[in-house]
Amino acid sequence: MNYLLSIIIFFPSFAATLLYVLKGENSRIFGIIAAALELLFVVLLWSEFNVGYGGIQFSSHIDIIHSYGISYYVGVDGISLFLIALNALITLLALCLFKYLKTSLIIATLCLESIMMGVFSALDVMLFYIFWELSLLPILYTLGVWGGEKRIYAAIKYFIYAFGGSIIMLLGILYFAYQYKLVMGVWSFNLLDWYQISLDWQTQKWLFVAFFVGMAVKIPLFPLHSWQPHTYTQAPFIGSALLSAVVSKMGAYALLRFVLPLFPNASDSLNVFIGIICVFMIVYGAMISFVQKDLKTLLAYSSLSHMGIIVLGIFALNAEGLSGAVFFMVTHGLVVAGLFFLVGVVYERVQTQQISSLQGLAHSLPKLSSVFGIVMMCSLGLPLTMGFVGEVLCLYGYFQVSPLIAFLAGSSFFVGAIYMLVVFKKVFLGTTLPQYSTLKDLRLREKSIFIPIIAFIICFGIYPKPILEPIDSSVQTLVKTIEAKILSYGSNRIIEGQNPYPYEHIPNDFDDEGMLIIPNIGD
Repeated sequence: MNYLLSIIIFFPSFAATLLYVLKGENSRIFGIIAAALELLFVVLLWSEFNVGYGGIQFSSHIDIIHSYGISYYVGVDGISLFLIALNALITLLALCLFKYLKTSLIIATLCLESIMMGVFSALDVMLFYIFWELSLLPILYTLGVWGGEKRIYAAIKYFIYAFGGSIIMLLGILYFAYQYKLVMGVWSFNLLDWYQISLDWQTQKWLFVAFFVGMAVKIPLFPLHSWQPHTYTQAPFIGSALLSAVVSKMGAYALLRFVLPLFPNASDSLNVFIGIICVFMIVYGAMISFVQKDLKTLLAYSSLSHMGIIVLGIFALNAEGLSGAVFFMVTHGLVVAGLFFLVGVVYERVQTQQISSLQGLAHSLPKLSSVFGIVMMCSLGLPLTMGFVGEVLCLYGYFQVSPLIAFLAGSSFFVGAIYMLVVFKKVFLGTTLPQYSTLKDLRLREKSIFIPIIAFIICFGIYPKPILEPIDSSVQTLVKTIEAKILSYGSNRIIEGQNPYPYEHIPNDFDDEGMLIIPNIGD
């Protein structure tokens, strides 16, 4: 079944090439069918996934440039599995919801889906970087062609930030590969090979910065976030939903896959500093959201605040925080996509997204208002929703690192609750404006989109085990990897980038599937 993952990666791109011969409504129907098949493949992958095994599964390896150790190497574990599922689900729902989509926009959406599958599956660092950079193309096309009045400004700003960060990360990748060559005597961009070596503190510090900057732009983290409100606001609704729900997870996923296991000492030493940034980011995002007049801009800053919680959980560097971060990534993807979908439905009916122009929509749109309220409550972390599970785990994980920072992060949710409830009151409650009194409520097609989102939010909020169990198995492996490298190597045991072990004595801590092997530590 190893070939199944490659099918999942390339099938949307293959389907996109066929759309060039289709026009009109047929292209949208074809896109929906392609996205539905992609989701079916992902469900099949999930069904065959061994939840008790924390290593890499469904791996495929093909040499591309043997002399430099560059290969097509892909695989999934419990961390990437649900991000792949999230990508497939949100893409399908977006194509089903937004009825009036041009063929070129559907092609860009399918290509983005394919690229994101590659990002979440790549185990060759150079392959990962190629997918990482390719994600710019459909995003810029969607934004630049189908965006709002200030789309060119937003597209240029996004490109400068994303490309600049990627170049810095590329320098870090090449230098790490060079360090591997010095230690092992051969070139390799295999991520599992990179896990086998440790670098001195100074080298880790600078490489950490290089990788972290490139990934922080994509999340985005303060102060590298200024592109986000412009991009989310100017992009078409399908672009805003995909950017916030899926693309923003690239950076957070890369932190888990690359930064923590490759630079454990630097990550451990800087986690409090990053925690402070995250708290500021959470508070800043919530306060700026409070004064926004545009619904899409408000959701952009709200998303910024929630991504701060995810990064906080990641840098807890313990099983609770990491599991919570992955779980909250999936939750945030569902919630923010649902909110952008709802705002898109409102815009379709009233042709405005200005908060001041909306009032009393609950009287004419009671079902839509109810759905918005449920999704909003999940966004606020209401108990018995997915948002509560993810946020609590992230905060509990970081509480073990710094109780004060965790307390401040948790307290900031009161600000988030205030602005979301105020917006709900302004938009849906009060006296209905005359021009909105005859609006049509949710149609059958729209109900079919929001029912699964609500079902996932509530069901996995009450019983999160089907998602948490596979995540926890892989997170335990990741935690053991970090701890083993910290304890075995130490932060000051390597001089001038040299491995503390002679070449022939380097410990083989991983099996062929990427499972960490540590004696005397659980089976």
